[in-house]
Amino acid sequence: MNILQLVLENEAKLKAKEKERDQRVGENKGKMTALKSEVESEHKCLEEKQRKIKEKIDKVMLLSWMFCC
Repeated sequence: MNILQLVLENEAKLKAKEKERDQRVGENKGKMTALKSEVESEHKCLEEKQRKIKEKIDKVMLLSWMFCC
């Protein structure tokens, strides 16, 4: 084998590795986007639960204040 053949083979291997890397990066970006969406949805749900709990606590505090005084 001559040097030119080795260089061409190495370039081909490098391009194949870069293509694999780019594919993995694309897949990981898709997974991250899906995960981000899931986390945001869960966060919104938790905020709603927190709001409802706060409303109940406020109501209990008001009622306890009314009966106590």
